[in-house]
Amino acid sequence: MWVLPLVGYLGLILGFGFLTLAIASGLYYLSELVEEHTVLAKKLLTRMIYAVMVLQLLLWLVDSFPLSLSILSMASHLVYAQNLRRFPIVKLTDPLFILSCILVLINHYLWFRHFSTPPPRSNYYPYNTSRDYSIPTFTEIASYFGLCVWLVPFALFVSLSAGENVLPSMGSDTPTPDAEPISADGNDHLLPLPTLHEFLTLHREIVKIESISGNEYKVGWWLVSYLKENGFNVETQNVGVGENGNTRFNVLAWPGDSKFTKLLVSSHIDTVPPYLPYSFDTKDDKIYGRGSVDAKGSLAAQVTAVISLLANDSAPLDPNDVSLLFVVGEETSGDGMRTFSDSSLNPLNYSAVLFGEPTENKLVSGHKGSMGFRVHVTGKAAHSGYPWLGVSANNILVKILSRLIDLEAGRVEGAELPWSEKYGNTTLNIGTVFGGAAGNVVAEKANSTVAVRLAGGSPFEVQREVEKALAPVIEDVEKAGGKVEFEYRNAGYGPVDMDCDVKGFDCITVNYGTDVPWLKGDHKRYLYGPGSIFVAHSAHEAIAVRDLEQAVLDYQKLILEALKE
Repeated sequence: MWVLPLVGYLGLILGFGFLTLAIASGLYYLSELVEEHTVLAKKLLTRMIYAVMVLQLLLWLVDSFPLSLSILSMASHLVYAQNLRRFPIVKLTDPLFILSCILVLINHYLWFRHFSTPPPRSNYYPYNTSRDYSIPTFTEIASYFGLCVWLVPFALFVSLSAGENVLPSMGSDTPTPDAEPISADGNDHLLPLPTLHEFLTLHREIVKIESISGNEYKVGWWLVSYLKENGFNVETQNVGVGENGNTRFNVLAWPGDSKFTKLLVSSHIDTVPPYLPYSFDTKDDKIYGRGSVDAKGSLAAQVTAVISLLANDSAPLDPNDVSLLFVVGEETSGDGMRTFSDSSLNPLNYSAVLFGEPTENKLVSGHKGSMGFRVHVTGKAAHSGYPWLGVSANNILVKILSRLIDLEAGRVEGAELPWSEKYGNTTLNIGTVFGGAAGNVVAEKANSTVAVRLAGGSPFEVQREVEKALAPVIEDVEKAGGKVEFEYRNAGYGPVDMDCDVKGFDCITVNYGTDVPWLKGDHKRYLYGPGSIFVAHSAHEAIAVRDLEQAVLDYQKLILEALKE
């Protein structure tokens, strides 16, 4: 008989391979959980260590475990706890980690020797079939080793598996206490590694949550939970109902006794569509995903900057001096900031407000104004074979849009859009064009939306120049039996000047709109953030890790400088 033994060997090999893969898969899954939930994992491990120490104390007091071994076990777990200071980063050559490994071996050997020696008072004999309750069973011994000797070291081992890839550019070197750049994985970091890890974890988690304007509910509640865990008082402010029926709300947080502070630090939690998932490219050290730049990069850097300043005993930041405001709807109508501005939560006497938007790590001295309008054209429908019997709304709209292009280029006599040396020319963007019902029907209805970026003047002045430029076209339309109407969206605003008086920053102007003009009050206004607006709304929105790090340091500087006023 030789076939059956071969089958037995084959089964043994396959079974061993399956068991090995199962264990490896389990460890990989656990490391993934640690990677995804590092804050929760650290808290769980800390509580686990103290629970084991309490259990060890009870075993000594109640079950008369040896005092010397109990003290050794509790002291070992205190050493294990020190590895959590940079969790989940565990460096193999760290003396603390090496000591932890040695203590695991010592604990295993001494407790194994203890349990292998029967108590002197027992009536133990090799063939005694009666149970002597002074001698622990195999299950009790195995459970003790599993919980009190191996559990915490095993958890640290899992963390070691996760630590290498938990976040971009984390490395494993010990951070310098004064936050100077350090070498890790070939990169020089500007932040201490524990701060960097917490910061990039925050950034990753909020980018992973889809929060297109109108659907900010989930990221809002995640942020509320995070801020509360870090010691902030938090209040939410209702801003209506979103498209999916969930409540939309702003998040106001303050670390001190009062929500009414000298300085307000603000950004927005909504993004433009479509949602793009979080990813990290090791080749260019960049984080990709919708909102990674606009404006969750600013948001994460602002929160980290405030938390770091509050935790720094040498930093002159009073918890009662600063508050955080994160609003919805910035990408659409600014309804989040306008709701806050008109509410009792706005004290109207901030000394300064620090807004977060992608500015390439530069201070913004001002941005263009903004307004928008829709042109509605009504004609007369007819069969396309007899176009003279109708009035084509599409043809009229084409003439109107062509006239607007000429106005922007300065080719319309008697009408001129405002301009300025600081902001350049006012620009128009024809965003959408709709018209007609079918290819063989003279269009009865047509419309177009137009966005205007004001380099000077006011929305009223732009409206006047637009209608002046279109007056001849409208006159011809009305004579032909057509109709043109303008629908102006929101109030709009002219160019917005901001403060740029902090030394060490380059100052620029930008052409996009922000929430800055919607916040009422007589306060200094600073606009700053990491990342570039040129990729912010694109399919390749991305931000460099180093730019994020620099933003934390710059926000700290801006906060302290603003509070000096």
